[in-house]
Amino acid sequence: MALLRPVSSRIPRDRVALGVLAAVFLLTITGCADNPRDTSGDAVGDDPSATVEPPAATTSTDPSEAPTTPEATETTSSPAPADQGLETRLLAADELAGANDVTVWKVAASGPEDGATTGTCQRFDLVSVGANEAVRRTFTSNQDTVEAEQVVAEFADAKSAWRAHQVLKKWRDTCAEQVDAADVNVGPLQSLKVDAGFADSYVGQYGDAGAEEQHWDGAGISRRGPFLSLVEIDLVGQDYNYPAGQEPASLAAMSALAHLG
Repeated sequence: MALLRPVSSRIPRDRVALGVLAAVFLLTITGCADNPRDTSGDAVGDDPSATVEPPAATTSTDPSEAPTTPEATETTSSPAPADQGLETRLLAADELAGANDVTVWKVAASGPEDGATTGTCQRFDLVSVGANEAVRRTFTSNQDTVEAEQVVAEFADAKSAWRAHQVLKKWRDTCAEQVDAADVNVGPLQSLKVDAGFADSYVGQYGDAGAEEQHWDGAGISRRGPFLSLVEIDLVGQDYNYPAGQEPASLAAMSALAHLG
């Protein structure tokens, strides 16, 4: 049998050198890929349990660098819609207590509070102190010396109505300082006994020094849930004699609660 002569596999020396250099280069690259180094320069790839953690994400504390994605953008909720029937929570003429047995009330006007204040001690309208909406009603009577007014406001929640109630009390505390009269006396705040909600009343008296007739301005405050009512019944007379808790404004405050539930 004839033997096949092997094909010569001789490679020139220069090619051998180039091949060796290429192999070394490839091994070096492979070694770097298999043995990543941490920032300190120590190899961690040889330890199967070691992992290279990606850099931790940082959160900017500068508000100007905050993300503007919809999820990250703060949204402001709009206030709860006002009660469309808020005027129905005002007292009717026949529900308002009179100055005496012959007082007959008549509604003079009803509508938005629209910046108006109610009574002697109120400094700002209730919308200005946080109400979503407020309505106001004025009353005239068959007696020239007797008139009344009421405002009912709806707040976002019961806590907001409570805050406004505290504001009305504070205004009573400083009321005498703002009344332009020679004789001024603001009586104490009395809490009224009611089955539900809260009600307070007080009487402010003012007029000319030594005048026989004075203004007697009775205020009744009622609160229940997110609703707040302020009734003022003003009469001009020589005296103001009613049992405690039976003043016209006190009775009006208790009547107003029936509409706030």
